[in-house]
Amino acid sequence: MPSYNKITVARSLAAALVLSVLLFVPADLPADSFSVMKQQEVHLFSEALDLTVSTDGLYTFVLTRNGMVTIYSASGDLIQSFKVGTGYDAMEYSAAGNRLLLSGPNRQEMKILTLSMLYELDYRGSPYKGPADAPVTIAAFDDFQ
Repeated sequence: MPSYNKITVARSLAAALVLSVLLFVPADLPADSFSVMKQQEVHLFSEALDLTVSTDGLYTFVLTRNGMVTIYSASGDLIQSFKVGTGYDAMEYSAAGNRLLLSGPNRQEMKILTLSMLYELDYRGSPYKGPADAPVTIAAFDDFQ
């Protein structure tokens, strides 16, 4: 029968305890505190009334006093702006359907903007059919070498 010293037994018990804690503690355990890992300031072109972040964290939507929604990347680069009208002061992002929901005081309506991601494809040098200056380009990828 093998002999065990007290240190080996204590280490084995500690390892088992740590393993059981890791296996049975929920993964979404709230943090006790936070550490600021990066800080940056992003210049806005108008006063922000509200902001929301996409579910994946890649985009920040800012509702401004002048009736615009500006979209910033996670790195703080301005991606796009579009007019939504004045009178709105609250905004929420809904991951279901990629929607921005806007509301405001003294309004008995809500504005719903359904967003669609547009991607620019570089197809220069690829074979194509039809006129080169066509307003719509359809890319078909059938060769995945």
